[in-house]
Amino acid sequence: MSQENKLNQALKELYNVTGLQFSLLSNPELDTKQALEQIKHLTHAYREKYNKSGFIQELLIEELSSSDIFYRAQKLHIEFHAKRAVYIIETKNAKDSTLLETLKNLFTNLTDDFIIEFSPNNIILVKTFYSKKSKVELEQTANTIVDMLNTEAMSKVRVGYSSIIEDLSQLIIAYKEARLALDIGNLFYTNKATHCHSSLGLGRIIYHLPESLSTTFLKEILGTDPLNSIDEETLTTINIFFDNGLNIAETARKLYIHRNTLIYRIEKLQKLTGLDIRSFDDAVLIKIALMIIRHLKSR
Repeated sequence: MSQENKLNQALKELYNVTGLQFSLLSNPELDTKQALEQIKHLTHAYREKYNKSGFIQELLIEELSSSDIFYRAQKLHIEFHAKRAVYIIETKNAKDSTLLETLKNLFTNLTDDFIIEFSPNNIILVKTFYSKKSKVELEQTANTIVDMLNTEAMSKVRVGYSSIIEDLSQLIIAYKEARLALDIGNLFYTNKATHCHSSLGLGRIIYHLPESLSTTFLKEILGTDPLNSIDEETLTTINIFFDNGLNIAETARKLYIHRNTLIYRIEKLQKLTGLDIRSFDDAVLIKIALMIIRHLKSR
């Protein structure tokens, strides 16, 4: 292929990518090889700036004007007004190619979904929803991700996900929601693999409590040294007691201890705090105190 034909082909590709049209003028002094390289660099730079995944990743971390987002989305043939949610998939294995390939096979056959390698241990899915039952699909999608990656990629992951957004300008909000859901879930709800921003409950309240208010509450409940006042054995007992709905017999069975031993531990806690964990109101106070302790220790 002649240099002139190569130039014409490169100009055509530049037009397809950018919408900018140039014509080739006959000039014996024109360095066609240099011109060809410059056009290729321009095409590559424009593609880097305006490719779909790069654009979506930019929207996750930068606040842009709605008009700019709308224009660029239109240029890339991405629907601006569509119901979407952001999922952050966290894995212990950095750069797991099998995990990434499984996710791509699962979702990116649909051109309106995007898979982005956000960091060595975090992969982001931007999922588009069409059904009116989209809130139900949110949870189903999260569970599908966990189940498929466990089965196909042999990888245990944790997933935090946002509520539904209405257009691309809200994508940065959805990312922050998913990030918060994962952080709070990993801190307070370690027995669960998926965490929804709209279902964080008490964990979200405690996560945002000022440290001064948290420490004041702990001192009122647990005394002057609240972070070290309860030993590990008692902490384990309390957590399993909560997990079993304050049921004495079931908790003793899970701990492999006699019922009387469990009652002794409960009464020991009562002497320390003045609270009887068998009482619902007192159990709530102890639950909040333990969650605050966990949060303060994580800082």
